[in-house]
Amino acid sequence: MIGGILTVFLVILIIWGIGKQNHLQAANERQKIDTKIIKQRFVPKNVPAGSQSDYTIQLSMKKNGTFHVNVTVEIKNTSADSWDKLLFYFIPNLFTEKNDPTAVHPATVHFYTLNVDGRAHSYRLVKDKLSIPLTKKLPSGEKTNVSFSYDFTVPKEGKRFTQRAGNFYLAQFYPMVATYRHHAWNAAPYQSMNSETYHTAFSDFKVTYAIPKEYTITSTNETDTFPCKSKGAFSVKKVKEVFIALSLALHKF
Repeated sequence: MIGGILTVFLVILIIWGIGKQNHLQAANERQKIDTKIIKQRFVPKNVPAGSQSDYTIQLSMKKNGTFHVNVTVEIKNTSADSWDKLLFYFIPNLFTEKNDPTAVHPATVHFYTLNVDGRAHSYRLVKDKLSIPLTKKLPSGEKTNVSFSYDFTVPKEGKRFTQRAGNFYLAQFYPMVATYRHHAWNAAPYQSMNSETYHTAFSDFKVTYAIPKEYTITSTNETDTFPCKSKGAFSVKKVKEVFIALSLALHKF
């Protein structure tokens, strides 16, 4: 009697195992088919930046915390349109007293020169957007050079562009060329959040710096040394932005 029950139980287990295996095989086959269909239907599309930029940046810092910057940007129109203006993000301007009247320690910005292809040029700076009207349209595939010379100071208790405990964090401290998409400059309004709210193409950068001897630099450059020399240079390629932090390195005294 017991032997018969065991035999029936074993037969049930075998049938259940075969059924489960068949069910798993069928599920795997359905998953393969669904994956194949998804791959056939999904075709990723790259949206071109529309602009291509190479930056040369000279950064110097005074002991009082004032920074001087010379920037030259070579810009290529990679869109299908001709441009009648250029558009940059200039985020430091958002943190000045004019644009952030509640700030206890606002930033300051002072432009000395702005040249297009070596000639002084007019510009319009409203909040974080710096626009340059062109006297002659820039055709598709052509290049132009824009250079800036300006001073700035960094606000206290900010986010990525800030100073804390004698250290300076320089995010987006230079004019950044916006992308050009769908026949227009792609310049999103700035939002105060942890994520980025600007659109720039991946670019190449050459940076030279001169800083007080008590500071050291940490940057986007992968070969930073600690502590760094007071004067130096570095290059980075195909990055969205260059970030520089200047920290007190007391052991350098």
